[in-house]
Amino acid sequence: MERNCNGCFGAADGLCDTCRDIDLAGLTPAGADMLANAYQRTVSRTFTGNIELHALYGMAGEVGEIHSLYQKEYQGHGKPDPEHLKKEVGDLLWMVAEFCTAHGWALADVMRLNIEKTRARYPDGFSPENSLHRKAGDV
Repeated sequence: MERNCNGCFGAADGLCDTCRDIDLAGLTPAGADMLANAYQRTVSRTFTGNIELHALYGMAGEVGEIHSLYQKEYQGHGKPDPEHLKKEVGDLLWMVAEFCTAHGWALADVMRLNIEKTRARYPDGFSPENSLHRKAGDV
């Protein structure tokens, strides 16, 4: 089943049907933070050397692998295998967690900051107007 968010971003009037249906096993925000931070701790067992550069190059590489799957579709080789895509996105997430660790950031804090930024930018869901004309300081 194809899932496409209509850009709710947790808008004041609620979530879109797609986001409302995502099963997070009844996690509370605190539980979600614990899950994100536990993931970060778990993957950190593999971090060695200059983890900032490793993570930076790794993120670029993983995005390239995901892009390559879609390039093959564009070239007529069929749609990407969803399980393969999930594995590549998981690898990207691994690298994001490593990058956060290199900077001393908790993954859950970065996730929460992004949600706050997105809700402030799109209080009523996504709009091209708000995307094109951001408030001062909105990065």
